[in-house]
Amino acid sequence: METAELLQLMGKRWSIIKRLSEKDYYVIELAEVLGKKVPQASLELKELLEKGFVQCGQTGVGARKVYRLTESTRTILAIVERFDELKAPRRRSLEQWKLDELIGILEDVELSEGLRLSYAQAFCGLCSDHTGELLSNTRVRELLEGILKNPAYNPVSRELAKAVPYVLSFALTQNKGVEWVEKRIYPILLGNIKSQDKEIRFKSLKHIVSIALLSRKSKLAQGTRELLLNMYFSKDVEPDEDSGRELLLHLVELSSEELFKTVRYRAKSKDAKDRSKAERLLVQLRESVFAVRQINPLSQDS
Repeated sequence: METAELLQLMGKRWSIIKRLSEKDYYVIELAEVLGKKVPQASLELKELLEKGFVQCGQTGVGARKVYRLTESTRTILAIVERFDELKAPRRRSLEQWKLDELIGILEDVELSEGLRLSYAQAFCGLCSDHTGELLSNTRVRELLEGILKNPAYNPVSRELAKAVPYVLSFALTQNKGVEWVEKRIYPILLGNIKSQDKEIRFKSLKHIVSIALLSRKSKLAQGTRELLLNMYFSKDVEPDEDSGRELLLHLVELSSEELFKTVRYRAKSKDAKDRSKAERLLVQLRESVFAVRQINPLSQDS
């Protein structure tokens, strides 16, 4: 096979090659992460095996085949990644005075709303390109805290609020600013869920659940789960109303063994309302957690 054809094949099977660059895979595992059927994944691996891009060995009980990249493929990958680094434009670091001016304009209410809105849009763009630098800046953190503490609904604050989910996700997944999120932002959001404003409550709940899902502290996830359960089973929450449906969806996101046990116990309650809520939650958990194809026995051949 000519070099051009080999490169074409590599590009065609790039998703497999990238996955195998991270770890070795069994066919079934690889098919699952790529969203492919096992026979299809097996066929594509065989093609890469024949051309020398991957190699396979047998391991474990039943002599299952495990696939890994060959050293020559890893060398090609290293060259490609180095080329991408050289090709990518270098990002200029943000000097402190530039951030000070940006935040100063955002906070200066005597300036026109249109001007401040344009700077808010610029701030959101910087949150995507310079997240780490922004998170390490005290004034930026204070600005974000202020947005959540006083979520006034004007165009500027609404625009700035768009940066919050991205910043929280970055802080927790990249392990930069985790303590700030858990000790400063999380308590602010807990206070916000008591707000009379439905939009503030819903957005704060969404942020709280995101933090619980991304945090490495199991106690934080457990505390969030218990909080939402107490809210869901409170007397003033109706499962057919927006607040009830919102809590239901978030509880499904936070599903765990403890959650199943608690809700199953509630489903035996003598209180009809509690029992009804628990059953509704168990149904939602079934549909989400055990998302399997339902088979109609009447459609089967006798």
